[in-house]
Amino acid sequence: MEAKIQWECSVAHIADGLDSKTLKRFWDKVDVRSDNECWNWTAGRFKEGYGCFSINKKSFGAHRVSCIIHYGFRDAHLYAIHKCDNPLCVNPNHLRWGTPAENSLDMVVKKRSLRGASHPNASISKEMFDNISVMINEELSNMQISRITGISNQSISNIRTGKHFYCRS
Repeated sequence: MEAKIQWECSVAHIADGLDSKTLKRFWDKVDVRSDNECWNWTAGRFKEGYGCFSINKKSFGAHRVSCIIHYGFRDAHLYAIHKCDNPLCVNPNHLRWGTPAENSLDMVVKKRSLRGASHPNASISKEMFDNISVMINEELSNMQISRITGISNQSISNIRTGKHFYCRS
């Protein structure tokens, strides 16, 4: 609960800190182009590649700040979703507010979700995954595959149904 309160206070902190001096500082860090082009953030970045902007000594996603500037502060639980799929873009025409579920769906549709070998929690090799896939196609049961591979029955089930599983490279 405390983390939720801190997050909501932090997000509200953006709107409270947007005075004319801060707005000028924000726009000085943006390469503004035509309305349909990306307006790239030219200053600091988070490790995920999103622009980083500080307000009153707190760091926020530049795309989120742009959403607040243009669409107002709505709900601390909403995400600033890129239509253009460019993490540095702060063009309000390329951004919209969305729920966590909409953000996740957007990632899957655009093939940006971390699945398989690219996921940091990958637990089986690509070779093992391929072997398990062959056994699934040969109609072995999850329990049989689990006994042969030493992989949990639940992981086999996840692979079979296409749910969350991760393989390392």
